[in-house]
Amino acid sequence: MKKLVVTKACARQINKLIKGNSTNKKLIQKAFQRLQTDYSQPALRLHKLSGKDYWSVSVAQDLRLLILVETKKIYLIKIGTHDDVY
Repeated sequence: MKKLVVTKACARQINKLIKGNSTNKKLIQKAFQRLQTDYSQPALRLHKLSGKDYWSVSVAQDLRLLILVETKKIYLIKIGTHDDVY
């Protein structure tokens, strides 16, 4: 199991998304659990971004999470709508 490391910028974005929105909170928590157990689960729709070291994960229909995968850690870089993240 890989350790999830949340960057400061991503933590701020998460707080904005979950403030007063229990649906987003549940979706984000579920995505984090899936990432931690097996980040290659089809439900996450993981794919590598071309020309970058980052990977994209689908949290919800229009909610994306950028991650950086290392041997023992997964860094959570950025979260937001499709347009915000890309």
